[in-house]
Amino acid sequence: MKTLLALMLLIPSLSWGNHLIKELWDNDIGGPVPFENKCVYDDSKDDFFNYLKEIKSCDTKTGLEPASNNDYIDREFYEVFLANHIQKPLKVYMGMTLADENEGLIYHLKQVLGGPSDEVKLIDDRYLIFSGCRYQSCPEKGFLWIDTEDKKIIATINHYFFEESEYISDSALTTFTNDFQSEDDLPNSFKTSLNNWLSVIDVSPSNFYFIGSDSHITFDLP
Repeated sequence: MKTLLALMLLIPSLSWGNHLIKELWDNDIGGPVPFENKCVYDDSKDDFFNYLKEIKSCDTKTGLEPASNNDYIDREFYEVFLANHIQKPLKVYMGMTLADENEGLIYHLKQVLGGPSDEVKLIDDRYLIFSGCRYQSCPEKGFLWIDTEDKKIIATINHYFFEESEYISDSALTTFTNDFQSEDDLPNSFKTSLNNWLSVIDVSPSNFYFIGSDSHITFDLP
């Protein structure tokens, strides 16, 4: 076990960046809590799921400002995490590249999480929720659901083009995962969180796409 300060010194790429620190007063020592005592956990990073959860848990325990996905998305381990657990071989057009250029789903997910972002939520001390929107195109939005206990990931993108389609005025919703074969397999905890997010962002998609563990694209109307 090493302190967070040691972790920052050993692995600069995982530093907190703009993750601001509040000084907490400790009555036992008669002064502010030293930064190196704020978070203590295993820094091996073998379990990215647990590490993501520990970063979020540190917010409420130590007075760190609540993290947004921008506090994670540019970190080296986050890129590896997504590549290892939710990357897919297919490339698609979603209106975020030139018309004749297709990109992978991870590219599009990072686009819609890389602009103005929401606070990362930890639900039931288990489910991490990342959400945000695309820089300078906020109607395009992203949602990432992570089950840190069962180590499952599901991502959803709200977008306005898909492959050869014309502009989709009511938007389209694409959900993709490597952990579930069909929409019927998706857990209720994900569905509840997704519906809550959709109600907040106030969209009514007219096209729905699902890409499961076999990377096959299925299309459904509402």
